[in-house]
Amino acid sequence: VKGVSGINGTIRRGATIALFTRQGEGVAIARALMSGDSALNSGSGVVCDTLRVFMRPGTYPRFRKKQ
Repeated sequence: VKGVSGINGTIRRGATIALFTRQGEGVAIARALMSGDSALNSGSGVVCDTLRVFMRPGTYPRFRKKQ
């Protein structure tokens, strides 16, 4: 899935998961919308639903979506 650099294949759909930067900084807690295996084998889709964000706004530049 685009935007995911790594995922544990044992994650189950509906599980509470933690999101980290590549540097290991905690970003958020989320609920998995697909299993880890599905995310690894899927080319696209929504992997999780964010429950709580811990990282302060402005820590990194905003991601700009293509129009």
